Amino acid sequence: MKGINASEMVDTFISTYAGMFGTFVKDAESSSTAASALAPDGANMSVVRFEVVDDVISEFAKRKALIESKQRRLGPMGEMRPLDRQSDCEDSFGRLLNFDLLGQAGGFLFYAAYKDRALMFIQAYSTTGRGQISDSECENIIECACKAF
Repeated sequence: MKGINASEMVDTFISTYAGMFGTFVKDAESSSTAASALAPDGANMSVVRFEVVDDVISEFAKRKALIESKQRRLGPMGEMRPLDRQSDCEDSFGRLLNFDLLGQAGGFLFYAAYKDRALMFIQAYSTTGRGQISDSECENIIECACKAF
């Protein structure tokens, strides 16, 4: 897996991202094969994770299934809409759910993509008064993560 380093991808993401999810920090357990950038959102944690895996297609399918399960679980809060984003990744899958419940606006963003043997997964939350996640913020965080590939 020479040349592909998940920890370096996280460093690149952290150094380029500036947006509504706040400041990300590298998880202390990050390594060259699996690394995460974390940003707190109240009781939740926004995560941008990179992994270097041998069977990237299988791992991507697992992340896609996870997003679909969250779509079912969060369904009562509103409809998740697809994130149709063109990138230089081999494949990607994402969903966005914005909500306004009892005067509290927020959102959930889930996105997975892969390129070569690198897998990227975003799970970002806005649940503590930052408001709904705009299309431009979706593009911002995804673009910063994709630049790290």
